[in-house]
This record gives sequence, C-alpha cells and structure tokens, in this order.
Amino acid sequence: MKLNRYILTIVCVICSHLIYGNVLNASPVSNFITRIQSIVIPSYPGAYNPTFIENENGYLMAFRHDKYKLPMSTYLTEYYQHISLVQLNLKFKPISKPILCKELGNYAYDPRLIRVNNVIYMTFTSPLTGAKHSCLNSRICLTQIYQIGNRIKIDFPMPLNVKFQNIWEKNWIPFDYQNNLLLTYSISPHFVLNPSLYDGFCPIYSCSNPTIQWNYGTIRGGTPAVLVDGEYLAIFHSAVNDPVTKRYTYYLGAYTFEAEPPFRITKISAEPFSHPDFYTTPPCPLTTARVLFASGLVVRDNSIFVCYGENDCAIKVMEINKNALYESLVHVHNQTIQ
Repeated sequence: MKLNRYILTIVCVICSHLIYGNVLNASPVSNFITRIQSIVIPSYPGAYNPTFIENENGYLMAFRHDKYKLPMSTYLTEYYQHISLVQLNLKFKPISKPILCKELGNYAYDPRLIRVNNVIYMTFTSPLTGAKHSCLNSRICLTQIYQIGNRIKIDFPMPLNVKFQNIWEKNWIPFDYQNNLLLTYSISPHFVLNPSLYDGFCPIYSCSNPTIQWNYGTIRGGTPAVLVDGEYLAIFHSAVNDPVTKRYTYYLGAYTFEAEPPFRITKISAEPFSHPDFYTTPPCPLTTARVLFASGLVVRDNSIFVCYGENDCAIKVMEINKNALYESLVHVHNQTIQ
C-alpha cells in the first residue's frame, strides 16, 4: 500500500510539471539564474506583468490587474485592465498600499517604468480613444509619475505614434540615452525612436539590421534597456507553438546593444532562459498559453533582477549572475540601414 501511494505521488508530481512546468523545455537549466521569488500583492490576486525601478525605499513597482466576467464572448465590454503602483522594500516585499492609476483609464496594461534625468516615465499599452474594449487595437502611451515621499501623482497619458503606425502596437522599450528618453520600436531590425514629449510623434532616431539566429518565435521587446559596463542590456520575449507541449509558449532571452547610435545589437542569448520554476503557476482562465513576460530590470553590482509575469496571473522576480549571463551570450553581426 505504501509503495502504491509513493508511485501515485511520483505520477502526480510528474503530471503537474507536464502541465505547468518546464520539464519539456529542451534547453538545459540556465546556470546564471541564481534564484526566483514570488511577489504577492495583498488584495490583488492574479496581479501580473510587473515593472520596477529603484528608489530610496527599495523599488517602485507598477503591475497589471484585470477584471472580467466569463464567458468572455458575452462580457467582452466588461473586460477591464488596470495598472497600479506599489512600493517594495529591498527584499521585494510590498510596504505600501497599492495606488490605482485611474488617470490611465479602464484599458491600460503592460507598463514599463524608467527614470530619465531624474524624471519617472511609464509607457503602457491601451486601445485607441473611444474603443469599447481592448481587443480591437492597441497603441503605446506615455505618462509621467511624480513621487515625493509616500505621495504619488500621475499625469494624464499622451498617445505615441509613428508614421508607419500599425493597428496593434505593443512592447516599445524605453531607455535613457544621455538624459533623453528613447524607445526601441523593434529589435530585428533594431529601430530606435525619439519621442516628442509635446505631441507624442516618434521619428526614427536610428536603425540597424542584426543577423540573429533564434528559433523560438519573433523577438519582441521586454524590459527597459539599462546601461551596464558600457553597453545597454535588456531582456526580450518571444512566443511560438511548442511542438512538444502543443501549447503556445513564451520564452525569455537577453541582448545587449551599443551605447551610441546606431545602437547596433552586439550580443544575444543563444537559447531561451530555462529554470524548473518557470510556468509553474496554474494559468488564469483567459489563457492556455505558457507565459513568461519580463518588463522590469534592475542591475546592482554583479546581480541582475528581472521582474516578470507568469501565466497571466502571477508576479515573480529572478536574480541573475551578471558575469555568468554575459558568458552565455553570442556575438551578433549587423548592417546599418540608412
């Protein structure tokens, strides 16, 4: 009887990992990931897709939380996405009451925080003005956040646009270039935009064409880029139907690019990040995908902290050994586009 229970326990564990885990990921475990920690926001179960920046008390974090009814086909106009802010201590524990960014409306999601010239900006995604719900189109918006002690003020957002605007615009990545806010529009080709803080128009600042070998779907923007050791570092995501699990699966990787225009990409991950803790959160009712969505990056000494959303219903942070990560990257060749 004890043997049967032991076998049943082993089977249950294996089945759990087959459904939610990473055992079917062909990539070896990434030795540069030193630990993974969950971040739980009280009264916000299912919060996900976080971003953070350092401040005097630890970290200011923005996160996404949704409100919906099932079935979605019936209640699509009651599907709301909100962004809130919360203060974390240095151990990534919430130490303040979350503040709803009501100025952003009912269809705001997937924020990115960045500090430029001591000003806090946040980019996020939302539908076009007048949309009845968020499943028709999307654009990137920009707002400014003022934090004085425990008080936070949020500006009303400004839509950003480019001359080749698509019906769906997502995952533009902010970075600080010599105290100016720039945005990565795409990674391959590497289009960089120079947003106007007055009218939101974003002319092309530079463009280069990297030769990247990546077999896990289209590379898309993830975290803001941070200047590290003379180059910018960022984490990206991609997604593709996994031939083994038969599920749409998100993957993470890292890339670096030059500190000066045309910001050519210099190195990139050869394989996706891999860890036994990935995909282990049971997914929310709205998705069957295996999701890792990184949107926050902080570097302290030889440690890199990446906050990410998992399976559209959890917030986690991974600590990465910087030297080990850089040793895993491969060089990238480029062509400059005039």
